[in-house]
Amino acid sequence: MNKDEVAEPRIFVLDISKPSTFKATLTADFVCVLGFPSFDLVVSPVAMLIRSDPSPEWKPNPEACVPFSMAHGQRLVLITTLVEERKKKFSYDLFAPANILISYVMALPPQTSRRIINWDTWGLTGTRF
Repeated sequence: MNKDEVAEPRIFVLDISKPSTFKATLTADFVCVLGFPSFDLVVSPVAMLIRSDPSPEWKPNPEACVPFSMAHGQRLVLITTLVEERKKKFSYDLFAPANILISYVMALPPQTSRRIINWDTWGLTGTRF
């Protein structure tokens, strides 16, 4: 993949279940890439921040008498994309259930590498900006 192909924001999915001494880079053998929608030509993606709520290991304190909590498979992933346009910075938040992201990765055949999953395939249904 050359640098001209990485003009839009993307999430690179790496398989970290196997030990490796290599530093992860965009040229590494990634499992797949989840593409994002294109921004205008005058907009430059600067950074991405991904967080999950609740975190994978979170459990409510039994003494708090929480009326309800989310199952681990129902986590919400928040992906914040920071962009720059005419020297001003803006952020866009994408909300996606973790099961949507995981379902596309798990549907890939074993030993798949470097698969590109476009935004139109994975992001139009079930996610919100």
